[in-house]
Amino acid sequence: MKNDALSFYRLVRDFLTVYLPKQRGASPNTAKSYKEALNLFIDYISMAQGRPLAEISFGCISRHLVDNFLLWLETERKYSVSSRNQRISAVKSFLRFAAEKDKTLMPLYLDVEAVPKKKDTRAHVIEFFSEHALEAILAQPNRSKKNGHRDLFFMILMYDTGARAQETLDLRLGDICLGGSSPFVILAGKGAKTRCVPIMEKTCSHLESYQRRFHATGNSDDYLFLR
Repeated sequence: MKNDALSFYRLVRDFLTVYLPKQRGASPNTAKSYKEALNLFIDYISMAQGRPLAEISFGCISRHLVDNFLLWLETERKYSVSSRNQRISAVKSFLRFAAEKDKTLMPLYLDVEAVPKKKDTRAHVIEFFSEHALEAILAQPNRSKKNGHRDLFFMILMYDTGARAQETLDLRLGDICLGGSSPFVILAGKGAKTRCVPIMEKTCSHLESYQRRFHATGNSDDYLFLR
């Protein structure tokens, strides 16, 4: 492997195994997404330029190549606009990291950074469950059993807060604030960003019933949903 290619792959390794998880604190899912995006980008370079993987370096990358990569994602791989934008974000993030390590790469990073994200012009229609459909779903768990009681409250909490499944699973007892006139939960989203989400009085009642059954002597560090 030539020196240029060796330097390139060492920076790829450091970006994925040191910078993302240890310096930026990215979640395993985020790190995996970036790894998949860079693997796809490198495979495209190899295919487009007819180069063995062991010969790929920063000298193979240009604004023109990145533009063609994005076109290939949309036309050949049939990627959605959001997926296309995620891939270019990963490439830009890596090139920024590389340019901070080697300032001679800054012109390349700035060229690629200028590639705009694509706007999704499709109309987004938000659909909600009908009251009948929601009642049918919530009637499925057998609340007389512990697992059924847990599943019912899990669905109620997700529906009330609009949280993702992983955000709900990550909740700890200390993230629940029932005191005062406006009870809320603290959710930790992507990038460890937190947000306070109010919950309805009915949800509070279900929560108190759930806690009596599952967390009678729990402490604030315990997960709300036992693992």
